[in-house]
Amino acid sequence: MRVLSWVLFFLLTISTTTTLAKQTSEVEVLYSKIAQENVENLYRYFHAHPELSGKEFKTSKKMSDELRKLGIKISENVGRTGIVGIYRNGNGPTIWLRADMDGLPIQESTGKDYASKAKGVMHACGHDTHISAMIGYAKTLIHLKSRWNGTLVFIVQPAEEIGAGAQWMIQDGLFTKYPKPDYILGFHVTGKYRSNKISYTKGYALAAVDSIDIEVRGLGGHGAAPSETIDPVVLASKIILNSQTLVSRNTDPQEPVVLTFGSIQGGTKHNIIPDSVHIQGTLRTYSEEVRQSMKNGIKRMTFALAKADGAPKPQIKFSEPLPATYNNIELTERMIPIFKDVVGGKNVIESKGIMGAEDFSLYSQNKKYPTTFFFIGGAPKDKTNFGSNHNSKFAPEYKKVLTVAVEVMTKAVLMLAPKKT
Repeated sequence: MRVLSWVLFFLLTISTTTTLAKQTSEVEVLYSKIAQENVENLYRYFHAHPELSGKEFKTSKKMSDELRKLGIKISENVGRTGIVGIYRNGNGPTIWLRADMDGLPIQESTGKDYASKAKGVMHACGHDTHISAMIGYAKTLIHLKSRWNGTLVFIVQPAEEIGAGAQWMIQDGLFTKYPKPDYILGFHVTGKYRSNKISYTKGYALAAVDSIDIEVRGLGGHGAAPSETIDPVVLASKIILNSQTLVSRNTDPQEPVVLTFGSIQGGTKHNIIPDSVHIQGTLRTYSEEVRQSMKNGIKRMTFALAKADGAPKPQIKFSEPLPATYNNIELTERMIPIFKDVVGGKNVIESKGIMGAEDFSLYSQNKKYPTTFFFIGGAPKDKTNFGSNHNSKFAPEYKKVLTVAVEVMTKAVLMLAPKKT
């Protein structure tokens, strides 16, 4: 009797495993039949022809042509070079699917036969995989339109690398001229993880960012007579060092904050004390309360140090602001079974938020619309000649990345907008 039980259990396990495997591979098999070769060719084209932020003219035209071939209604030049594509398939939720398309000012050194042909410009952050995958899941979803109901809005966004493209599209009427979203999905390829892995975060996933420019003014003079000057170099140094106490002593240690000064410029010669020094930094936070507290603290400390030195009041400018990227917890939790279904549970990683920033954050409109943003690994097993994102050797295993991306995004739509029976 015990033997019979084990045999039945074994047969049931095989049957269940076979059924799950079939379900798991259904979208992948369809993709390989109808879109894979085209999508991989598109990737190689986009990688070989990168364009900088705000100048994605050929990339935009190519994406517009490819989406239009699928019967998707296209609006061009939304936010300069951006595209909005709409595909209506009956009554159901509206899902925004976003992909960015700009390259970086980096000279490629991967040695790939599809390497960049544009001097000093490269897809070093994987945006070419994002837009190529979009064509793949668009085509797959249209073939499966009998399985879902709703409206898909394909957002092909420019200028993510300078944190401007999403705002350009919003200013051009993204939320007023087009169907408003019930859900917004986006992903990014990363060299941090091996290909066939997916990383997600519940809640805050990426930081808010503010660029900082401080013009420190003093009274220049001879380096041999500093007592006759107000030295802006020393004052700038005090500001850089003392401002770190805003992080270590003025902020709850459980609140993530990064304050980095990456540039200090001033003076022309060894023995000349300049009239001014320009310092530049970046502030990264999650909480809006902490963000404002840090900005106020930087002003307060900078002005107080200048006053203590008898220096003129410095000029402070905060610019290029982006809010934190917040993944709606409920939506993210609904995505997790899909991640596991596509790459296997052991390859799905729940990660902490990072202090990098993304203008995808603007689409949530301060959490008004549910968004989720996840990462697909692209690193090869052998990283000997591999550079991560923003490196001249960044060359993800694009075939695996594209397959995973198409399958996840397709299954996400099938899950969020099921056919009503």
